[in-house]
Amino acid sequence: MANLLAYQLNEKATYRTLTKPDIGSRELKHVEVADTKNKTLSLSQALISDSVSKVSKLPVGDKAELLRFLLDSRVVNCNVTLLGTETRGTSAGSVYDELKFVGAARDFDRMFDNVSIQMNTPLLYTRLGDDILLQFNINLASILKNNVYNDLLGKMLEIYIRGAVTQYHISSLLCTTTTLNYPERGEVDIYDATINLMCEVTAGKNKRPTDVNLLKYKRNAEFIRVLTTQETRDEDRGYHRIPYPVFCCMLDTGDVKKLTKHFGETKPSGEFASSDNF
Repeated sequence: MANLLAYQLNEKATYRTLTKPDIGSRELKHVEVADTKNKTLSLSQALISDSVSKVSKLPVGDKAELLRFLLDSRVVNCNVTLLGTETRGTSAGSVYDELKFVGAARDFDRMFDNVSIQMNTPLLYTRLGDDILLQFNINLASILKNNVYNDLLGKMLEIYIRGAVTQYHISSLLCTTTTLNYPERGEVDIYDATINLMCEVTAGKNKRPTDVNLLKYKRNAEFIRVLTTQETRDEDRGYHRIPYPVFCCMLDTGDVKKLTKHFGETKPSGEFASSDNF
């Protein structure tokens, strides 16, 4: 079950993708690769196929119990996408309790509507990703050149950063990580109140300032607001732009907590006037 969770690179896991992952094709759909028909994903295919074979034979209740065990063991975190005030109450604890009552596949479908469960130590992601690149003869430079917001690298970075953030959650056994995506404000990939961090994850060239949503949430509070980039570093826009390898290292060493905190933008009138907290 942990093997399958470690391969969830798509935006939100579902019960169907958990038990029947589409190995490699989704992550590589934007990359032009020659002569891929005869390629095989040896490690990925063997590891995932073996896990699918085992997990598919388990009763739904046993799958739920396995997920509870992984949450209880702090092997995984529960990532929640906040789409508005109605989803704020969702947490790893509430998912943990809900798993007690899972009796059918439709219960999993409902639970995964705004929740995904991901590994806290995502080394397997990078190993599988490396395997995919090797088998398809693709290097990092070609990914960045073909699609600056590619699924493979971008999702691996998001998951790595979320896993790294959980090391700061020492006061709670069950780890919840959060994505903000209010329709009127746009997406912030990682929000964490433990170290007051907001992060938009990119691996390519810089986003245009108008496309960055970091200043639209928690306007009245000081947060470490970070946009990861390919190579640019500055903080002249009210948020930090930091190369993604540097930022990952800063999370691992704790230096992220030394970064300057910034307030959000001045609260505008109209559609954003309500909901001061977010």
